[in-house]
Amino acid sequence: MLRIITYFASSVIANAIILYVVSTYIPQLWFSISNPWGGNIYMVFAILGTLFWLFNGIIKSIIKVLTLPFAIITLGLSSVVINIAIIYVFGYVINTSSLGIQVLVGGLVQTLILSCVIAFAYFILKKVL
Repeated sequence: MLRIITYFASSVIANAIILYVVSTYIPQLWFSISNPWGGNIYMVFAILGTLFWLFNGIIKSIIKVLTLPFAIITLGLSSVVINIAIIYVFGYVINTSSLGIQVLVGGLVQTLILSCVIAFAYFILKKVL
C-alpha cells in the first residue's frame, strides 16, 4: 500500500515539476499557465500535476491499448498523435473546468515539440524519482 502511495506522490510531483519548467522556462513552446490564486503557485501546479497524471498515466494507457493494432501498422507513430491529443484534451478540460486556471496550448508543431520534451523529461524524472 505504501508503494502505491509513493508511486502516486512521485508521479504527481514529477508532472508538476515538468509542467512548471515547461511553462516557465521554455516560452517558445507556447504552453503557458495563468495563476488565478495570486502567489499560491504550489496549489496550481499540484492540481495540474494530479490532472496531468490522470491524463498522461491512466487515460493515455487505455487509449494506447485500444489503438494497439493501429500502432503496430504505423510502427509506433500513432503514439505521437496520442501524445499530442492528450495535451490538447488536457488544455481543453482545464480551460473549461471551474478551477479558474487557464492553459494556453500552441499550434501543432509547438505541441509536437512539447510532447517530445514532456516525454523526455518524464522519462528522466521517473528514473530519478
